[in-house]
Amino acid sequence: DVRAARTGIQRYRGVEVGRPDLDVDNVYRPAEEVFKKDSLSTYAFKPVTVNHPTANVTADNWKKLSVGNVGGDVVRDGGFVRVPLILMDAAAIEAVEGGHRE
Repeated sequence: DVRAARTGIQRYRGVEVGRPDLDVDNVYRPAEEVFKKDSLSTYAFKPVTVNHPTANVTADNWKKLSVGNVGGDVVRDGGFVRVPLILMDAAAIEAVEGGHRE
């Protein structure tokens, strides 16, 4: 299990949040939004990648980008969202065991 998201102020690149005019944008994410049932369900059964690929994972690139999957039991863990992961790629497992966290 990993903590995948949290409440509070978070820094995003401007292009990630529709503000390409900004290098960085601070976004406040309140608990009532982060822990909504609809919000939590968006994590379930998604592919796991190493770092953030430049393209979304699709059926066309899944074999290239995916190293595992998120399970379905996504829950609140204090001020965080906890997701169960399964890694199925030897290099990704080795990276995580070596301290890689993104």
